Amino acid sequence: MMEAELSLEQKAKFKERVIKYQSDPSLFCKEILGSDSHWEKQVEIMESVAKNKYTTVPSGHGIGKSFVAADICLWFLYTHLPSIVITTAPTFRQVERVLWG
Repeated sequence: MMEAELSLEQKAKFKERVIKYQSDPSLFCKEILGSDSHWEKQVEIMESVAKNKYTTVPSGHGIGKSFVAADICLWFLYTHLPSIVITTAPTFRQVERVLWG
């Protein structure tokens, strides 16, 4: 399989977009993932991840932590090339069905 060749202009535009999204995961989620349903606290989580080495999220069940975690994983993979994102949960079922689902 041959890779598509990008023009210098296309490469420059791609690099410009990646740089723009590196500091704004919420914008990445809206424009690239089509996910514009994050509520205020989820946006705060994304901003914290973008700005800090560590982010903790103490909260209850069913408020969207897994949803925002999945979006953050995709944001990081696509904007911090090359990268690897490792996801964990108490059980594999939770990783596979909740986070990856």
